[in-house]
Amino acid sequence: MLIKRLYNYRFRFPVAAFLILSGFVLLTSLRSDQSPREKILLETVMRAMNAMHFDPLPVNDTYSQKVFDNYLKTTDLFRKFFTHADIASLEIYKNDIDNQINAGEFEFFNAANDLYFKRLEEASAYYQQALEKPMDFTVKEMVELDPDKTPWCATEADLREEWRKAVKYQVMIRIHQDLEIQEAAEKKKDTLVTPKSYAEIETGAISQVKKMYDDYFERLRKGTRADRFEDYLNAITTIYDPHSNYMAPAKKENFDISMTGKLEGIGAVLAQRNGLIQVEEIMPGSPSWKQGDLKAGDMILKVAQGEAEPVDVTNMRLDEAVRLVRGKKGTEVRLTVKKKATDDIVVISIIRDVVEMEQTFARSAILNTPDGKKLGYLYLPRFYADFSNPFTGRFCANDVRKEIEKLKSLGIDALMFDLRNNGGGSLSDVVKIAGFFFELGPVVQVKDKIEGLNVLNDIDPRIDYDGPVVVMVNTGSASASEIFASAMQDYKRAVIIGSPTTFGKGTVQRLYELDQMLATAPEGVKPMGTLKLTTQKFYRINGGATQLKGVIPDIVLPDPWMYLETGERDLDNPMAWTQIKPAGYTVWKGPYGDVASLRAGSEKRTRNAETFMEAEKYAKELKSQRDQTLETLNLADYRAKQKTRKERSEQMEKLMEKETGLAISLTPADQTIASGDTIKGKLLNEWIGDLKKDVYLSEAAAITRDLLSPQPVEKSRNKRK
Repeated sequence: MLIKRLYNYRFRFPVAAFLILSGFVLLTSLRSDQSPREKILLETVMRAMNAMHFDPLPVNDTYSQKVFDNYLKTTDLFRKFFTHADIASLEIYKNDIDNQINAGEFEFFNAANDLYFKRLEEASAYYQQALEKPMDFTVKEMVELDPDKTPWCATEADLREEWRKAVKYQVMIRIHQDLEIQEAAEKKKDTLVTPKSYAEIETGAISQVKKMYDDYFERLRKGTRADRFEDYLNAITTIYDPHSNYMAPAKKENFDISMTGKLEGIGAVLAQRNGLIQVEEIMPGSPSWKQGDLKAGDMILKVAQGEAEPVDVTNMRLDEAVRLVRGKKGTEVRLTVKKKATDDIVVISIIRDVVEMEQTFARSAILNTPDGKKLGYLYLPRFYADFSNPFTGRFCANDVRKEIEKLKSLGIDALMFDLRNNGGGSLSDVVKIAGFFFELGPVVQVKDKIEGLNVLNDIDPRIDYDGPVVVMVNTGSASASEIFASAMQDYKRAVIIGSPTTFGKGTVQRLYELDQMLATAPEGVKPMGTLKLTTQKFYRINGGATQLKGVIPDIVLPDPWMYLETGERDLDNPMAWTQIKPAGYTVWKGPYGDVASLRAGSEKRTRNAETFMEAEKYAKELKSQRDQTLETLNLADYRAKQKTRKERSEQMEKLMEKETGLAISLTPADQTIASGDTIKGKLLNEWIGDLKKDVYLSEAAAITRDLLSPQPVEKSRNKRK
C-alpha cells in the first residue's frame, strides 16, 4: 500500500478547491446585446476583486492582454476551433478589454463567441469526416498533446488535419484500453469479459469515440449564454490568482458538497482540467481512500455503474460527470482512469459508501528500535475541526493532545509527527498544536489587505512534549501542515523530513454572496452567485511566505515524483512568494540536534539503499516522460511504450511493498479497542501492516535514532530573533 499512499500527493486545501470549468459551451443567443444582469454582475465582481482581493491588479492593457489569452484558452484550449486568422481578427480587442470592463461593455466577449459559433459546426463536420475515413495504425506519425506547444492552424486544411490526428489518437487509446482489459481478463480467467477480435475492438473504439464527440457537441449546442458568461468572468478573476473564481448558483451547490464531504459516494473531489475530469483530492476515510488505487491527479476517462457499459466523460461538463460518479451506499462504480504518475490506463472498482470519519482522526503507534529506544509515531491526516458542534464535536488539537499523553505514558524517547498528504484545515487548531511543543510565542503571521498583519500566537504556557521531534512531510502537505512544519523549523524545535518541498499554498480564500453586495437590483438580476477570492496570505514567523516555495525540509528523501512540477507551482497565475519582517521569537533551548550531521547520515544510508536509489532513478524517468509531449499514433509503438511504463511502475510498487523490518505496533489502548471491535480492529491492524512497509517511515526512524545520539549543540540556538 505504500506506493499507493505516495501517489496521493496532489491535495488541495479544501477552502481553495479549484472548480473552474475549462470546457466550453455554446450560446443560444450569441448576437443579442448583453443583459442588464451581465453588466451588474461584472461591475459587482470587479468591485469586489479590487476592494477585497489580497493583491488587486491594475486593470490596464497588460491585464487586458492576459484576459484575452485566458478566455481564448478557456474557449479553445486544444486549438481545434479557431485559426490563426481568427485570432488575428480578435486581436483588435487585445488592449481594449480593460476599457470594456470599466465601461461594462462586452464587445470582445460577443465577438469571440460569435466567431466560435461560426466555427462550431465546421468542427463538428471535421470529426465526423475523420471517423468515416479508414485509420491506419501502422503509419509512423505523431500528435502533439500539449496545447501550449500547438500553434493556431494557418489554414482550414491544417485544422482538418489536426482533427484527424486528435480523433485517431482517441480511437487508438481506446483500442489500447480495451486490449489491456481483455488481456488482463484472459490472464485472470475472468469470464465476465467476453473475448473480441481486433476488428471488433477497433469498431467498438470508433463507435465509442463517435458517441463521445456526438455527446460533446450536443452539450455545446445546449449551452446557455449564462454558461459562457460564467467562463468569461472566470477568465477575468483567475488572472489575479488560480483560486479566485466566480460560481453561478448551481455551481455553488457542488462546491458546498466538496467542502463538507456530506454525500454518499466515493469520497473524491473532482475538477475539470484541460477537458478531462481530474481527481483533485481523496478524502481520508472515504471509499476511494480505503480502496487505495484512485489518487489525486488521476484523470477519469469513463464511468460505469457496476457491470453496465461505461460512459465516456472526456470533455463532459463537471456537474454531469459528478452525477455519474455519485451514487447510493453499497453500489459499485467502475472508473476507467489514466494514472497521473505513469499514464497507465486502469479500471478501478469502488463500492460507494458514506465517509468513515474514524479514519480521518489522529492516531498513534509505538516503534521499538534495535538499540532499545522507544519512538512515538503520531499520524494526523487532516487538521479537522467540527465548528458546528463546538462543545461535543471532534477537534484535532484535542485528539493530538490525547495521543501525545498516551505516548508519553509509555515512556517514549522521541516523537515522529507524520503530516504526509495532510492537505490542511483548521487554522486555530494548528496554532494550538504547535503550542504543544514550546512555551509561548508566535506560530504564523497572517496578512490581510483590510485588517493588515495579524500574528497568531500560542498563548498557553503548557508544554505537552519537550522531547526530540521529527516532522514528516511531502508534496501533499499543504496549508495548515506547512504552517506547523515551518513554525517547528523556525523555532528549531523539530527536524523536518520529506520531499524536496511541500505543496506551497500560502493563501486563504473567502466566499462572498454577491446578492448581499447589492441593496437593490432590477428584477431578474438575482440570484447572482458566489465569488471566491483570495483575501489573506500566510507568512512564517521568520518572515518568508509559505506561498509557492512551501517548506523545504531539513533532510530531503528521494521520492518518485521529486522532479515533477506539482503543487501550487503547477497552477496558472499563482501568487508570488514575498517576505515581511520576522516576528519576535526565541528558538528552542532544549535538544534539537546537528542537522548537518543528521543529513549526512541519512544521505549515506539512502545512497546505499536500493529503494531510494530506484526512487530517484524512477523520478528522472517520470520527468523525462512528462516532458515528451509528442505522442505516436502507431498502435504497436504506443502499446510497447505503455507496456514498458507499466512494467516499470509495477517494479517500483513491488519494491516499495517490501517489509522494512520496523518493529511497530499499536499502543496498548488501541490494542484493547482492536480486540473489542472487529471493524476497527481490522482497520487498525491493516494500518500497522502498511507502516511496516513504509520505507520513508523506516528512514525517519533511523534519523530519529541519530537525533537521540550525543551530538554537538548549535551555538546560535538561544539567539533572539
